[in-house]
Amino acid sequence: MIYPSIHADSGHHSQYQTTPRFIEWELEATVVTVPKLMLKQAGWKKIKYPVLRISAKSYVDTETGEIIKKRDMFKLRYPVPQNTGLKLIEQLRVINSLSKKAKELCLFLLKMRNNRGSFVLPLSALLNGYINRNGAITRMCRARAQHGKLITEIAQAGVIANEQALGTLFQRHGHNTPQAVLEEAAIWYGWPGIFQGKALWAN
Repeated sequence: MIYPSIHADSGHHSQYQTTPRFIEWELEATVVTVPKLMLKQAGWKKIKYPVLRISAKSYVDTETGEIIKKRDMFKLRYPVPQNTGLKLIEQLRVINSLSKKAKELCLFLLKMRNNRGSFVLPLSALLNGYINRNGAITRMCRARAQHGKLITEIAQAGVIANEQALGTLFQRHGHNTPQAVLEEAAIWYGWPGIFQGKALWAN
């Protein structure tokens, strides 16, 4: 199984995304085996065959046609395309290191990402919605304190950088078009928990 290296976030594709400026120079790419330990940490149960990924050594600048070595990309401070397959494995390793309740909250927060490296709503508002996802909570202060500990665990794992930004590994970036803004709003308003929360709309 080979994980190809692509440049857009695998969880979000839009008709407004443009072709990336830098793409792999396939003639200098190599195939690398992903370590079994990394796969097990990412959740693989049985590994019958080697899992391979593409490792690029050089990139083509689609604007100039120039072929640039990877090391020179860093020197020139050009954005080096991420290997999405490897990134996904690294994300799963982090998520699977969390406790059960922290993992559930983490997955909810990752669903609520926007295209600017943050969330579709303030973290506090998302947390309140998550707490009330099955109905109104009367002892809200206690619930916030309990979930605050989960947020701390998630932050220590590197998923959250601060109240307004995700960790680099989990950030999503894209074009802020009107369509994208509507899609982001739909993420929150399309979440089933909102209809069972504090407003009790489901009733």
